[in-house]
Amino acid sequence: MSHPALQIEALSVTLPTARGIVHAVRNVNLAIAAGEMLALVGESGCGKSVTAQAIMGLLPDSARTHAHTALFNKQPLLTGKYQKNIAMIFQNPMATFNPVLTIGYQIAEPLRLLHGYSRKDAEHETVRLLERMQIADARQKSLRYAHEFSGGMLQRAAIAMALACKPELLIADEPTTALDVSTQAEVMALLTELRVEKNLSMLFITHDLGLVSHHADRIAVMYAGEIIETASTSSVLDNPAHPYTRALLAALPIRHSNARLAALEGSPPDLRFPPPACAFAERCAKAMPICIQQSPPVVEQHHAARCWLHNTGHTHE
Repeated sequence: MSHPALQIEALSVTLPTARGIVHAVRNVNLAIAAGEMLALVGESGCGKSVTAQAIMGLLPDSARTHAHTALFNKQPLLTGKYQKNIAMIFQNPMATFNPVLTIGYQIAEPLRLLHGYSRKDAEHETVRLLERMQIADARQKSLRYAHEFSGGMLQRAAIAMALACKPELLIADEPTTALDVSTQAEVMALLTELRVEKNLSMLFITHDLGLVSHHADRIAVMYAGEIIETASTSSVLDNPAHPYTRALLAALPIRHSNARLAALEGSPPDLRFPPPACAFAERCAKAMPICIQQSPPVVEQHHAARCWLHNTGHTHE
């Protein structure tokens, strides 16, 4: 990829807890081009949201963050300051909005504070944004409160509030988890339209590979705080290179199939004590002795995988 808009190299994040220091993100590389959607996928607790919060500058002061490179449009990230040209959509839209302020007031606030809109112009733009989010009777809806919206409508309002920041990078952190299947499809279609319309770079965080199959340009698979596979969406879904990615795909329900889902035995490692070698080795059916001795290299090609199976000097017997 030439001149990515987002460029992250060797990002690491540690978080102090009552039970010890958690190495939540470990040596993560990410790159997203202008107008591209990268899906960051993996099971709960693998570090996806912490990665997003680090990019946004939303981690607590107690967190320790380091990266070799952290740039968005050549401007430094990880400065401890909120990034004005990056916006985020969160998993729970009800938690996004203040329950005692109207939806319209909260969408208009970044227009006034960040972009100098007058009160009247901000109100007009708020209505326009809600209409763009396919919310009928937008002017009246802008005067309502969060509890008066359905889940799907509230998530569309949350997207409108994110767009009010006029971002160049939009981070969507599992924004469809709380929605039914049909509403999920509507929100995903809307995000894809907006990405093309505004040439937005987009980081879409999810645990569902199937959800992003028709929308993401590329997929990065995360496990135990590390990126273990990155490639185009079709390449990851059709030819997964890492055993963990294969396990994720095997656990997806297939429509019109009565086949049992394949369960992945075991649990991810405790990231207070990250393993010195491959984090997936203890759960991997194809693990070799070297897998528990040395950390696997990343085979950097069009389809990158952090796995000893792709090193020509090692084969599984």
